[in-house]
Amino acid sequence: MRKETGGRRIPARAMWKLTAAALVAAGLGDSPAFTRPIVSRPGVPSGKVLRKAMRAWAVAWALTLAVPDAGLTDRRHRIDPSRLRIVLTVDGHGSGLGSVAISADGRLLATGGDDGAIKVWSVRPLRLLTELRSHTGKIVSLSFTPDGRRLASGSTDRLVKVWDLPTGLEVESLQAFGITHIPVRFSPDGKKLAYRQQQNLVAVWDVETRQDAGQFPGHRGDILCIAWSPDGKRVTTTSNRGEIRVWKSGDPDPVAEAVPGNLLMSVAWSPDARTILTADTGGNLKVWNADTLECLRTLTNHLAPLEWAEFGPCGRYAVSVDTTGKLLAWDPAAWKESFSTGAHLAEINQVTVSPNGRYVVTASSDGTAKLWSDR
Repeated sequence: MRKETGGRRIPARAMWKLTAAALVAAGLGDSPAFTRPIVSRPGVPSGKVLRKAMRAWAVAWALTLAVPDAGLTDRRHRIDPSRLRIVLTVDGHGSGLGSVAISADGRLLATGGDDGAIKVWSVRPLRLLTELRSHTGKIVSLSFTPDGRRLASGSTDRLVKVWDLPTGLEVESLQAFGITHIPVRFSPDGKKLAYRQQQNLVAVWDVETRQDAGQFPGHRGDILCIAWSPDGKRVTTTSNRGEIRVWKSGDPDPVAEAVPGNLLMSVAWSPDARTILTADTGGNLKVWNADTLECLRTLTNHLAPLEWAEFGPCGRYAVSVDTTGKLLAWDPAAWKESFSTGAHLAEINQVTVSPNGRYVVTASSDGTAKLWSDR
């Protein structure tokens, strides 16, 4: 059997050698998906056919990750927030979007829908790479590992799942209890996953050993948000009782605590780890001292409950969104508003910034995710 490629005939064996080389180059050659047997069942293609399909798909993924794109990987790029504009709109769920995540290099975008589906897209060019379906509830939280190879998801079905993206396989399913809002966050080095395991308890799961690696207990309310410090040595959590706590990684006792009152819908660390940013249902954006949790500043420019706030990777700007679909950008040097726009037709459930500084991303109940940049 031979393949036709632009008038040149390449033997199938040579094609598979090229395939193997691409997989090895991308670090996928030793994946269990390509070494263990695949058992056929009635109505399911044979193991050989499945394996070939998976290889072909993995090669496409490998090329997505391996081909350089200076426009996306340039870590020196820093958005000018006063010039933000929509550069891409993603609309493929047919339902509201509860969560969004973008990989560290800005190449991969994950969207989580109210329909329980997770879709992973390449950004340049925009195309759907895969759809992950296993959850039976809404997707409320997504988190990439720094290398973009794994994705964690939290759902209202009270399950946390970890996905191996090059193979599309679900590699772990962790049970959570209590309320259905399940935040998940990989540590900055990708070796640990923090998630709400019980109503007032955050568990830490070790990615390599696949074992529990610690707990942060003791909140009086149900945990809403989790954020790692940039160096991975501290964790911040918030609850629906208006609590915010800072923990040292591996220590079950908080090192700082405050109770500002309103529900804190999101929490984020500044890149220098000196301050923490929270967004609350009272429409307040608050800046806190990361060591003492002393409130340094309260910003009230939003006229509606806030949903999310995030720092840019350089610390030169921050962004916040609210239930009216409004997006604001801030200059942290003086905490002055530098940009404001009606970004979506419905509430924005999350805003995030790509770690390479290339994009601001918003996800809304209007069913779209939008990527913003200054060029």
